[in-house]
Amino acid sequence: MLPRFFAILVCLAGLQAFCSAEEIKRQEKSEHDQVSVTDDQTLEFGSFVLKGEDLKVRLRSKGRRSIVISGNACLLCGKTRFMARNIEASWKNPDEMYFRLQGDIEIQNISGQLRMYAQQAALFHDQHGTHLVLQNLRRGPVTLLSTSDQKTTELVADKIDVYSKDAKTFRVEPTDLVSFDERETRLTDRILFEASAPSEYDIFNRISKMEFEIPSRRSSSDHSQKISKTEFLQLLK
Repeated sequence: MLPRFFAILVCLAGLQAFCSAEEIKRQEKSEHDQVSVTDDQTLEFGSFVLKGEDLKVRLRSKGRRSIVISGNACLLCGKTRFMARNIEASWKNPDEMYFRLQGDIEIQNISGQLRMYAQQAALFHDQHGTHLVLQNLRRGPVTLLSTSDQKTTELVADKIDVYSKDAKTFRVEPTDLVSFDERETRLTDRILFEASAPSEYDIFNRISKMEFEIPSRRSSSDHSQKISKTEFLQLLK
């Protein structure tokens, strides 16, 4: 009887030690992924600042995190801002991210002076690069504006694919082109907002060059080729 009693005590002691260790891990995880809420319904979560009428944050297994923002949703990361009616995002580290945006989308980047409009958008980012798709549920135009110095390039198409060619270059490829124009910069083209702290998750801020891949009207094939803005404008005349 006595040996059995001691065995029970040993088991209880082991269980208590295990529970204490798990509690310490939970506390450390909580401190590492601390979430702060301000009076204006803004969440600061890791490298992101989130704002919306309904915010849900989840910490998943193996270090994956996910958020859902509904109602005037805004996600700010460094010098890039995502705005839409609804935003869903999932990420594990700076080289594994997925964003999905729906309704009245506007994506802005300060340093590159980029502005994009659409009704649906999906962004994939991994070790192989970045791919952003802009489109509308019912075939309608989406817009991308790139401003530098005194000129603004405005691209309008039924669908726009933006993907990284290398660490410093984004390639822009439209489907069913509506218009492609270079004009004098308007005051409303300029992007200015209060950025958050610099972040390695700010993938748009890494890009310093934009290339436009426009279908050539000289060929009847479905293939496209890269041409300069000036060459394309001459083709339109």
